[in-house]
Amino acid sequence: MKESESLVEALGRVVTYDDFVRVCQMLNGRTAQDLFETLFPLAIRIGPASGTAARMLIELQPSCSLELPVLLGQIHAAQLDASNREVPFYLVSQFGQRAVLQEAAKFLALLPKGGPRSKVDAISYWASMPAAELCKRFHLWEAEDGNGNADA
Repeated sequence: MKESESLVEALGRVVTYDDFVRVCQMLNGRTAQDLFETLFPLAIRIGPASGTAARMLIELQPSCSLELPVLLGQIHAAQLDASNREVPFYLVSQFGQRAVLQEAAKFLALLPKGGPRSKVDAISYWASMPAAELCKRFHLWEAEDGNGNADA
């Protein structure tokens, strides 16, 4: 399914966790494949919708319909923000930490030496972290009031 402009705009306007929940509700009734095909491409590009789309992959956990090497190729070709730890966390939750790290190492070994850094490096970096570290930012964000303050 093609992403609708209204969904991309709604994702880009999410500031608070309540906003996030409202956008999640917009996605009710979609199949896991449709959720993945809609959210993953948004999560691996730079833009206001990418962070929210990545968080939704964690929240909604749609089954990944592609093999890990294919996903790593898409990430390599994309503009993934290297500080985005939600995409690696989603991959770890779908495939397991060891599998993500092994496939990332295989992928990186096939790239020409001395070439530009791959976004797969960022996947490998974040995927090597403990799960608690990967999801910390997501859980802190759930507790914020929209102004960066934790709810009391």
